[in-house]
Amino acid sequence: MRHADVFHIVIVRLLLCLVVVAGVAVCPAHGATSRTNAAVLKSKGDTCYRAYRYAEALDWFTQGMQEAKRENDKHAYAACLGSIGNVYIEIGDFKRSIYYNEAYEQFKEQGNAKNQMAVQANLVDAYCKLGDAASAKTCVNRMAPLQVKNVTLKQYLILICQGNIARTEGKYSVARYYLAEARDYARAQKMPAKYITSLYSEIGDQHLCMGDTAQAVKEYQEGLRRALEEDDWPQAIVHYKRLSEVYGKQGNQAMAEEYNRKYLALKDSVFNQEQMFVAGSKLFDYENEQTRERITNLTLRNRWLWIVIGVGAAILALISTLYALLRRNVRHLREAQQLLVSKNEDLMAINGKHDRILQEYVSERQSLLAQLAEVRAAAQDAADDKDDDGSGDDDQSSAGEEALSQDLKNELLSKIVTVMSDVKVISNPDFSLAMLTGMVNSNSKYVSLVINSEYGKGFKQLLNECRIREACRRLTDHEHYGNLTIQAVYEELGFNNATSFITAFRKVTGMTPSRYKKLKE
Repeated sequence: MRHADVFHIVIVRLLLCLVVVAGVAVCPAHGATSRTNAAVLKSKGDTCYRAYRYAEALDWFTQGMQEAKRENDKHAYAACLGSIGNVYIEIGDFKRSIYYNEAYEQFKEQGNAKNQMAVQANLVDAYCKLGDAASAKTCVNRMAPLQVKNVTLKQYLILICQGNIARTEGKYSVARYYLAEARDYARAQKMPAKYITSLYSEIGDQHLCMGDTAQAVKEYQEGLRRALEEDDWPQAIVHYKRLSEVYGKQGNQAMAEEYNRKYLALKDSVFNQEQMFVAGSKLFDYENEQTRERITNLTLRNRWLWIVIGVGAAILALISTLYALLRRNVRHLREAQQLLVSKNEDLMAINGKHDRILQEYVSERQSLLAQLAEVRAAAQDAADDKDDDGSGDDDQSSAGEEALSQDLKNELLSKIVTVMSDVKVISNPDFSLAMLTGMVNSNSKYVSLVINSEYGKGFKQLLNECRIREACRRLTDHEHYGNLTIQAVYEELGFNNATSFITAFRKVTGMTPSRYKKLKE
């Protein structure tokens, strides 16, 4: 999947160039030479985007969207929406990118076929990255009938989209064919070099998936050479990572470490995670503001309806009753949330006690089984001196196997509990079922079987719950962790971004981290 991640990001980078250029807001009809403030902000974002300064670009696009809303500039608003989706594709947040590519409907209303095509191409990559080949095919079907002036670019994009879908479906040879066709087509049509360079890593990925490592290395090296010549840093990042991974698999650690060092250095200079978090927070604040605005509008509308309906005394009384119920429900909701926090703490304590008891039980059981084995061995020695028909031995053997199976299961469970109770271990962002399997000296099938039978859930859900329990403890332990922000807490516990942390936290506790923390203050 790591190859697929970068594959979609690289391909999409080329597709996004179309929206970045074509998405510049159209000026109002009253003055062809005038530009709205939103269009100016959008243009600044485009400049940062083309310079790979994605955090700054996201900030400008957010400001442009806000200004377009105030100016009622629908063209600039749609363009900013699409550009924000582009940024999220670049940083690998494909779910967010799909949300912001709602700009397609607005471009459709405006009759902008060029931007419709670009957005659909972006959605294909996002859906493929999420494993949704059916939705990706729907997007390709929407692209096909679009009438655009640049037929060459349209044909190029369709070939790449078909390659994306084939790869998502596991058809690597078909994916390689379409991507090679796209590269040959770009050369024949004399398209800009960037349209050709990006395809070396994708074609190399297909060779690697099919087991042709040597050809994959050739593709990566040629792509890296071209990227460096063209100062295409995102492409260089992709090829550095690819070469590091493939040399690592070949056992050439020196080359793998060298390329990995260059990959990390260049990535840190291009993708500034801290700035992206700040820019993303501003965007979240704007989204919350828009939500509050919609709620306010709905509230005002409801109040107007209440006034109209309130002509009759009986209806007015009904409205009063409903309002009282609403207030009571709000109060009950607050009380329920506080109760939920309390129950969550109790559950954390119970889980800890359960783990300790389970370890003691397994240890005691192993001791008893060892004693039982000694007794059975002594009994077997005595039985060997006697003659019998052998039927009883078969039954004892079967029972012994069953006991041994349960014993191994309990022993494995004890090891799993020990590992999952170690906060340092589960806080590793790369901690996986494979790592857990190695630490308990078993295989993934048995480990998954024990987790499912004992906890009633899968490994990923169990890992998230362990991390969230620790997050709850730290969020409320002001003495030891009072100086940590929510971001610092989730980063220390192995979550890669705020979105995944908030989603997991809400699923376990029923509320957001900030709400949970506030209820405990």
